[in-house]
Amino acid sequence: IIRAAETVDPTRKLFIVTNSKSAVKKLTVLMRKNEDRGWMDHKESAHILRRAIATLRRRCAMTTIACATKKHARVETTVMERTARCARDAAYDAATPWRQPPNLEIFDAPGARLDGITQKTAHTAIRLVRASKTPARRRTDENIAKIKTAVRVQNERTPTESQIWTATKAKLLARNVRNFIWKGIHGGHKIGSYFAHMPAPWCDYAKCPLCGTSEDLQHILFECTSPETTSIWQMASAFMEPRMERWPDLSVGSILGCALLDFRDEEGRTDDGLTRVMRIVISESAFLIWKIRCERRIEHEDNLEKAPTVDEITGRWHATINARISHDRHLTNKRRYKRKALDEDLVLDTWEDLLEKPEELPKNWIRHPGVLVGRGTTRPRGRER
Repeated sequence: IIRAAETVDPTRKLFIVTNSKSAVKKLTVLMRKNEDRGWMDHKESAHILRRAIATLRRRCAMTTIACATKKHARVETTVMERTARCARDAAYDAATPWRQPPNLEIFDAPGARLDGITQKTAHTAIRLVRASKTPARRRTDENIAKIKTAVRVQNERTPTESQIWTATKAKLLARNVRNFIWKGIHGGHKIGSYFAHMPAPWCDYAKCPLCGTSEDLQHILFECTSPETTSIWQMASAFMEPRMERWPDLSVGSILGCALLDFRDEEGRTDDGLTRVMRIVISESAFLIWKIRCERRIEHEDNLEKAPTVDEITGRWHATINARISHDRHLTNKRRYKRKALDEDLVLDTWEDLLEKPEELPKNWIRHPGVLVGRGTTRPRGRER
């Protein structure tokens, strides 16, 4: 939009067509609201949007912006997505001079409007000012870089820092998993280097008793020889075999940014059901490894005789997945949750080909009174000894 407004003669009418509905709204119907709030709701892209509005205001002739959806577009959908991705990457590129040039300052309205400002808006502005003055944490920056690398490898595009922090609040993830990821990004887990400079016996917690190396999240979740690390990822891979030919190469960045990972079908399009189930399986598996590790090291004080066996770990993983399946079934109740209820088709697409069901069970098993369990999770009835 900026390139078009700068290239065309400002005295000629300009008609811009874009596939970004969000950009059209921000530059038209939501422009006055965003300017009054000082673009606090879009702080990552504020400088881009402000320059776009200032460039459009400088024009003398009429400028019209329209949005073309995928249904109206005549070009291929993949071409549109690739073009939009290139434009987004170029706009967020730090080397691109998108800052306010001097000749556009008279067409720009910086800051929030004091006339009619609310206490909530003022409080938000104060928090943003304080956050801008807060120095960055080294561990946080390192983990953010790992997340960007991992997501770029999987999605073929790099997320912004704002998208990463927003993903830590994703409702798809359980609350305890969200806390685990948020703390992991900040490097707040008391492992490894946290105990390295402490006196005995606390310094012994810095190293893994099974491997003899320093403990960090990468080691705990993927490199440790503990039974929970080796068996849980094998179960997760076997569970997803009917939907995925090859289990992805995961890292600590993939775990911390699992809510951003996208998975595609054979035609290269994003599969919503596969993406959703993979985010659930990856996040729940990683958090279960962390919980069992903490029980082994803290509760049982590295006593391997009290550590859970492979059968116990298998049962706990199956129970975790079954709990998520049951949770999805309950959340589809429109009578109870109204508009917040999950779409039944999305739930069915999420767990497609991953459940052990009787042959006579209908295709829509959500309202069926029978018990559904994940593939390979059949447990004997009755109380276990």
